[in-house]
Amino acid sequence: MSDLEAVLSTMEGAESLVRRLQRFTKGVYAGFFNQPSNIDMKNRLVVFGIRDMEDELRPMALFMILRYIWKTITSEMKKRLLIVDE
Repeated sequence: MSDLEAVLSTMEGAESLVRRLQRFTKGVYAGFFNQPSNIDMKNRLVVFGIRDMEDELRPMALFMILRYIWKTITSEMKKRLLIVDE
């Protein structure tokens, strides 16, 4: 997450977004959002449940999960099935 913040901080007009991201990279939620994942994506079925998460955190959590999934599945091109149920 801090990598995204660093890139955005170099872009003109992204100051507001950088300030909002800092809650997740340096603020109270940094321990949850700004660290490497320990999820094993080699399992046949991987489930991410965010239903019980605070409403305020859900959009950012969903973004991070989808970004992580996309990065993982595009690193090794093979047939996969991705189902997202909001």
